[in-house]
Amino acid sequence: MSGIRESIYSNLLFEDRWMMMADGLVNTLKVSLWSILLATLMGGILCAVRMNSRNWSRTAVKWYVELMRAIPLLVLLLLLFYVVLADVSLSSLWVSIICFTLYFSAYFCEIFRSGIEGVNRGQWEAGFALGLTPWRTFMKVILPQALKKIIPVYKGQMITLVKSTSIIGYVAVVDLTKAGDIIRSRTFDAFFPLLLVAAVYLLLTLILGALLDLFEKRVTPKSRNIKGLLVLVAAIQLFSSCMGKTQDLSGVNSIEDFKGHSVAVAMGSSYDLMLSEIEGVDIIRLGVGELLVAVEKGRADFCIIDQYQARMLDMESRGLEIKFDNILKGNAAAGFRKEDSLLCSRFNGYLSGIRASGEYDRWLDEWKSASDSMADASFLVPKVESKPGGRSLHVGITITYPYLFLKENSLTGIEVDMFNRFCERAGYQVDYEIYDFSALIPALNSGKIDVILSHMRKTEERARQVLFSDAYIEGGGAAVCRNENGMISGERAGILSRIKDSFNNNLVVEQRWKLMADGLWVTIQISVLSIVAAVIAGILMCRLRMSRRRTVSSPTGFVIDLLRGIPLLVILMLMFYVIFASSRITGTWVTVMSFGLYYGAYFSEVFRTGMESVERGQWEAGFALGLGKFQTFRKVALPQALSRIIPVLKGEVIALIKMTSVVGYVAVVDLTKASDIIRARTLDAFFPLILVSVVYIILAWLTGWGLKTLESQLTPKSRES
Repeated sequence: MSGIRESIYSNLLFEDRWMMMADGLVNTLKVSLWSILLATLMGGILCAVRMNSRNWSRTAVKWYVELMRAIPLLVLLLLLFYVVLADVSLSSLWVSIICFTLYFSAYFCEIFRSGIEGVNRGQWEAGFALGLTPWRTFMKVILPQALKKIIPVYKGQMITLVKSTSIIGYVAVVDLTKAGDIIRSRTFDAFFPLLLVAAVYLLLTLILGALLDLFEKRVTPKSRNIKGLLVLVAAIQLFSSCMGKTQDLSGVNSIEDFKGHSVAVAMGSSYDLMLSEIEGVDIIRLGVGELLVAVEKGRADFCIIDQYQARMLDMESRGLEIKFDNILKGNAAAGFRKEDSLLCSRFNGYLSGIRASGEYDRWLDEWKSASDSMADASFLVPKVESKPGGRSLHVGITITYPYLFLKENSLTGIEVDMFNRFCERAGYQVDYEIYDFSALIPALNSGKIDVILSHMRKTEERARQVLFSDAYIEGGGAAVCRNENGMISGERAGILSRIKDSFNNNLVVEQRWKLMADGLWVTIQISVLSIVAAVIAGILMCRLRMSRRRTVSSPTGFVIDLLRGIPLLVILMLMFYVIFASSRITGTWVTVMSFGLYYGAYFSEVFRTGMESVERGQWEAGFALGLGKFQTFRKVALPQALSRIIPVLKGEVIALIKMTSVVGYVAVVDLTKASDIIRARTLDAFFPLILVSVVYIILAWLTGWGLKTLESQLTPKSRES
């Protein structure tokens, strides 16, 4: 009990952190409600155009719907934030709302169209026969019948929208999940914040489902008019919030001058904690790789990065400059678990030895004399030689140039080079795992990693959780902003030249295409394995759910509802940081198990609906022919059920593949995470995100085509022929 009380105090009561969770919940509700209203309005408009007699308009909407349904929501969000709406004065909150509106309006459009087309044509003719106009026929006759078909499916899509808001923290919106992450980065307690976030989301989805069930029973014209009024109010508020103001950065010369400005920092970093104590600063918490991109695209007035990193990067060519530096000067150290004091002392002994011999100074001078491009082959750090019987160290890192970065698809950098030399001398094997900065200490404490190597500084709060080594690199922060005229230096090249340069910088230089290829292979592996796991879990859940024993079917139904009521991202982090925290299971396998359970719950309902749609008489006919129960199922019931299951299952499978874009949260370098790493190095948001979008569209199309082919092969007619 004392542990629970301590968790509640440190995560909610201390420093009034419950207010951060409350504000995050408010932002989640804002994005959810405005997105639902605007997506409903836009979906209705798209539906009307899709059902229009003009062929060109139907085709345009069809392609729009297919495009939105093929791109992962996270990738679309990043595209809008860093590329499409980069020069528009819109807050991250409204960019998220626009993204969700565009994405879910495509789904709502198809739901509305299916519901309306499901009404018999004779109902229209009956309305016309009564002298009603087409509009009144639609409102009085067609819509009430269509709503009965629309609302059950619409309800599921709305709940999906609410759960999907868990990703908006990726573009610096402090929603419920992001608030939990911020608290977790300060308390280093993975369990309580994630469990609380999961419980709140479950409560939200249950309340939303209950309200929609009530609405379904009481559909009246008045309720539709009120809903239309709310949509109008939402649209007015959206356009009224589009105007922004340009900030004057000339008078900013110290951290105290940040008041009234937006500053991007790595979540959980020392700079994050420092700015939290200064009132009036709009703190934008992002991943390390997004900081410079956020400033370049105008999403933040300043960002704070390591001053050594800032000096080595070519700021001028990106239209950026260092405003001032020497922020929060300190020394970086490696982090170890408290109980691993022997490993820490050996590392300290190594540092003392190379300092005494002069090797440390020679090594550091060699790195500091490197150019920005790091083109010299001497800076490609070789991998550690594996030694039989040597302890394998799992090292958590965050990609931060020039300390840790990828070159020619191999990990290199100042800290990697130093730690590799230590491991070779001490006889250790080493395995590097890429994490977000805020996730490093929870991963260390949970046993996922043995060492933190991410230019981390020792603070009083961190020292209570982590055993720090002696310092090995001195550093401080630099405030970076756009240069005075806000323009990129030099002449602006033509569009073809810029495309060629982007292709070269993002794929060819340092063989970065290999990183994208490896990320694609990881995405395909996770997708295939997760589909198999979800099918197996779905069949098992379906069998238990259809059991005649209530002691079996009721708990299974509860588990299914529980899994469907919590965002996949929250389940993924719970599995990685809590349930499998003490195991050495890799992020890839934790992802497969998480996706298998989550989508298994959805697959089970698809299977159950398909099986229950087969008439009882079909079973009796099989028994009458002398077939056993299993033979009747395999030869009579299953073929009929599959023809109903596969079309619905196709959508769920494509949704699963698209959701793999979030697995970078748990140290998996998939396709999206690979593009993030490249984007952090090249500061080019456009090309990597477009490339990822195209790849996902191709994957979705191939999956749809494959399942459609399978469906045609499993129908009775195709088998007879």
